[in-house]
Amino acid sequence: MPNTETSLKKRYLFKLMTNFVGLGIGLVTQAIVPRVLGPSSYGNFSFLTNFFLQLNGFLNLDSATAFYTKLSQRQQDKGLISFYFYLTLLSGLVMGILTIAIYLLGFDHLVWPQQKTLFVVLAAIWAFLQVYSVTLVQVADAYGLTTKSEVVTMVQKIIGLVIIVFLFFGNMLSLLSYFVFQLFMFLIIINSLYVLIRKYKGDIFSHWRLNGGQLRSYIKEFTSFCLPLIIFSFFAILAQMLDRWLLQKFSGSVQQGFYALAYQTGTVCSLFLSAMIPLIMREYAILFAKVDLERMRQLFTKYNKMLCAIAAFFGCFLAAEAKNVMLIFGGQAYTGAIIPITIMCFFPIQQSYGQMNAAFFLPLREPKPIAA
Repeated sequence: MPNTETSLKKRYLFKLMTNFVGLGIGLVTQAIVPRVLGPSSYGNFSFLTNFFLQLNGFLNLDSATAFYTKLSQRQQDKGLISFYFYLTLLSGLVMGILTIAIYLLGFDHLVWPQQKTLFVVLAAIWAFLQVYSVTLVQVADAYGLTTKSEVVTMVQKIIGLVIIVFLFFGNMLSLLSYFVFQLFMFLIIINSLYVLIRKYKGDIFSHWRLNGGQLRSYIKEFTSFCLPLIIFSFFAILAQMLDRWLLQKFSGSVQQGFYALAYQTGTVCSLFLSAMIPLIMREYAILFAKVDLERMRQLFTKYNKMLCAIAAFFGCFLAAEAKNVMLIFGGQAYTGAIIPITIMCFFPIQQSYGQMNAAFFLPLREPKPIAA
C-alpha cells in the first residue's frame, strides 16, 4: 500500500508540474492569441473545434474510458491498443464522411453558421489528431510512464510557446496560422509519445493484426461497457454541441469568443482536478480488479474533499478578479466577457465532484481475458 500511495503521489506531482508549466505557457498564449485573433476569430476556432471534438466522442461511443480502464488492468494486452486505434480511425472516417455529406446536401450554413469551408476541414482534422494524442497519453499513464510522458509534454508546450511568440512578433498570427500551429503541435506530441512508449514498453502495435475471435471478443467487451452509457453520452454530448451551436446561430462569433475566454478561465480552476482524474481512475481500475474495496474507499474520501476545496479556492478568487482577468487575457475587446468569466469560475467546483464520482464508478467492471 505505501508503495502504491507513493507512486500515485509521484505521478500526480509530475502531472501537476506539467499543468503548472502549461498554465504559465497558457497565460502567455492566452494573453496573445485571443487578443490578436479578436473575439470573432477566436470564437470561430472554439466553436468549430468543440463541435468536431464532441461529434468524434459520440461516434466512438465515448469508449475512451473503457479503453483506459481495461488497459490499466491488462497492460500486456497490446491487441487491445490496436483494436482501439482501429475504432478511433473508423470514427474519424465516419466524421469525414458526415462532413462531406453535409456540404453535398447544402446544410453547411445551418450546421456551421458563418464558417468558412477551410476552417471547418481544419477543425475536423484537429479533432481527429487530438483524439490520438489523448489516447497515447492514456497509454503512457496506464503503463505507469506518467513521469516520463509529462516531461515530453512539458517540452512540447515550451516549443509551442516559442512558435506562438515567433508568429506574434512576426505579425503572422491569424486564424489559419493558429490552426496550422495546433495541427503541427499535435503531430509532434503524437510522434514523441509513440517513441517514448516504444522505448520502454516495446512496439504497442506489435499485435496490429487481429483475428476474428479477437475482434469479436473486443467488440463484445467494449459494447458491454459502452452500451449502458450510450443514452447518457448521447444527451450529454448533444447538450454541449447545442450550447455552442445556439450561441453561434443567434448571437454570433463575438459572443462565442466571450464564452470561449470565460471557459478557458474556468479551466484554470480545474488545474489540480485534471491532473488527478486519469491517475485516480487507473488506481481504481487496478484496485477493483484486486477486489480491494477498502483502499478504493480511502482514496475516494481523501481526494474528493481535497480537490473540491482547491477548486473552490481558485474559483472564488478568479471570480472576484474577473475584470482584471479579462484585461490580462483578452483586452478591452472582451469587456462583454466579464460576467461570463465570473460565472464560469464557479463551474469547476461542482465539476470536481462530478468527475471524481465518474472516475470512481466507470472503472467498476470485471476485467476479462481476451480469447487468443
